[in-house]
Amino acid sequence: MVRTLQPLYRTSLSVFAELLAPGGRAVFLLPHWYTSPERHQELSGVLDHLPRALKLYPLLPSALSRGQPLLYHRPGQYVGREIVAVERLE
Repeated sequence: MVRTLQPLYRTSLSVFAELLAPGGRAVFLLPHWYTSPERHQELSGVLDHLPRALKLYPLLPSALSRGQPLLYHRPGQYVGREIVAVERLE
């Protein structure tokens, strides 16, 4: 599943880099698979290859996020989400 989705998300980020106006923002929900209460697998590597025209945009002040990703997951749910925002550079 991860190998199938990585190219999809990377392509989506490239398309948004072209479509967004300078200063424009987009929010992405990246899947995290929970195999047990203590373990999850993320869609790794997608944000490591942002197009040059994009930068990560903080959704929360650093004092609140403490540098951690913003994750959404309910008990008993097998797929959670990492919520990230990107901004098109000027």
